[in-house]
Amino acid sequence: MARWALEEGQSLNVSALTVILECRRRSATLIGGFTEWDATEVSELLWSGAAAVCLEHGTELPSGTAETLWAYLTFLDQAGTLQGSTLSGLREELANTAGLDRHGRLRHPSGGRGPLAPVVTLPVRSA
Repeated sequence: MARWALEEGQSLNVSALTVILECRRRSATLIGGFTEWDATEVSELLWSGAAAVCLEHGTELPSGTAETLWAYLTFLDQAGTLQGSTLSGLREELANTAGLDRHGRLRHPSGGRGPLAPVVTLPVRSA
């Protein structure tokens, strides 16, 4: 997958991918393996599953976990192995849950609504 991500220009954090795959391994017998995903599973992985794995191993949540999940789901879809929800539905959940844009990258805090208003310091008046 690392070679594919590099060729496709996709964000990939190997530590984040390890956490994602460990979350799937733990739930594979209950849900549908490494290739079957739905919006609830995406949300649960981002909000609790990944944090639980990291806490258990005494590590911090890797940066880029949401972006790496986007890349992993895209990889599965392009390989023809993604099952469950559509890629567009899963991407929509990632956008809503993790704040990713349509390219799988974190959105700017301004939300793309144009320039922010300037911050002006006002003088303090004496009473």
